[in-house]
Amino acid sequence: MRSPAMRRLVQGFVQDQMAFAERERRENAWVERQLATAPPLSAYQTKMLRRVKTELARAVKNNSAMNSSAA
Repeated sequence: MRSPAMRRLVQGFVQDQMAFAERERRENAWVERQLATAPPLSAYQTKMLRRVKTELARAVKNNSAMNSSAA
């Protein structure tokens, strides 16, 4: 049998997890609503996003190569 303190602790964890899941669900629903009403990207915005994505991928690749060589 569990002690009352352990039972309260576990109940607190479960409540926190359920609250987190509900918050995530609400945030995801909000994002979906925002994306549904957002105007399409312009050609310039698409170009900028591709460039940033490429730069981020290159930075991650360089960083992982530096970390593996330092080990």
